[in-house]
Amino acid sequence: MEFTLNDSHENGQNKFELKQGNKTAAVVKYRKDESTLTVEHTEVMPDFRGTPAGRTIVEKVKSYTDENKLNLKSACSYFSHQLSKLG
Repeated sequence: MEFTLNDSHENGQNKFELKQGNKTAAVVKYRKDESTLTVEHTEVMPDFRGTPAGRTIVEKVKSYTDENKLNLKSACSYFSHQLSKLG
């Protein structure tokens, strides 16, 4: 399964969208200051539950924060759980 991560800003809301083709597989809503990205909510779309979409969006957001030298915090239990599995 090939997924791409898009960063978007709509109506004052920051979010990452994980896409497969033109379908949204998962969404992470976040807030960011100059040094920290805080995940507020994670949602895997119904058609993608039971697929690697949830784990993949967590991995890609973690890579984004590492590459951009941001601290990563989570106020979302699902994201925190998946992040803890990454080690």
